[in-house]
Amino acid sequence: MRVFRIAALFVAVVLLLCAAIAALLIHNQNRLIALVLTRIDTRTGMKIVPASSRLALSRHLIVVLEKPTVLTDGKEVATLERVRAVISYHALLFTNGLPLRLLVLDRPKLTLPEEAMGPELSAGPQLGAAVA
Repeated sequence: MRVFRIAALFVAVVLLLCAAIAALLIHNQNRLIALVLTRIDTRTGMKIVPASSRLALSRHLIVVLEKPTVLTDGKEVATLERVRAVISYHALLFTNGLPLRLLVLDRPKLTLPEEAMGPELSAGPQLGAAVA
């Protein structure tokens, strides 16, 4: 009987700890999202500026960025309707690597700089299927 009380107490403590961590994550979601975006910028050189963002907690941390703009060297290279990033808790807390596990991009619109297309393509008024 004593073993069951100890086990029940242990389970209650673990559940209380998980609830406290979840509340802490939700309370500090802006800092956590800023941390993830800073890590992405540091590793890739791409700065992501969202209009709004939110977190969801599950087996992995899910960050949803609404209407983000992607900048490289201060130039806009893409706009998206939504980005959903699934992030590993372990990679976020214990490693300095890119913490992304999965990245889902909704309705991306890419902007190619004129110098990337070359002079023979930038002179033409339309991009055909062969160019794409």
